[in-house]
Order: sequence, then structure tokens, then C-alpha cells
Amino acid sequence: TRVRSGGYAFNLEILFHCVRQGWKIREVPIAFADRRRGTTKLPRAEVARAFGTLARLAWRRRGAS
Repeated sequence: TRVRSGGYAFNLEILFHCVRQGWKIREVPIAFADRRRGTTKLPRAEVARAFGTLARLAWRRRGAS
């Protein structure tokens, strides 16, 4: 399986492939302090790429069903 994504979307795609391979995934919560000043470091373009990756993976999954 070839991973096509980079950046934040890479995490989403790796998770997709792991679940598809039957791996057991477990969430480990992390407590973050609320941001008091500043803005997010995640650019809008990166968020858009992540959504695009999710759409591509959903389309791929739907086609394989």
C-alpha cells in the first residue's frame, strides 16, 4: 500500500490503512491547556488537504465494498 499524503493528512491515511489491515487502534487521550493567546499553527490549506484525503479514502473504501 502506498501512502500518498503528507503533513497532517498523513496521520489520517496511516490510520485508514492500519484499520483496513485489521490492526487494533487505541486512543490515548492527551490533556492540552486552553490557548490563551495566538492562533492555530495549522494553515487552512493543510486543513483542506486533510479533508481532501478523507474524501479520497472514503471514495476508495466505498469502491472496495
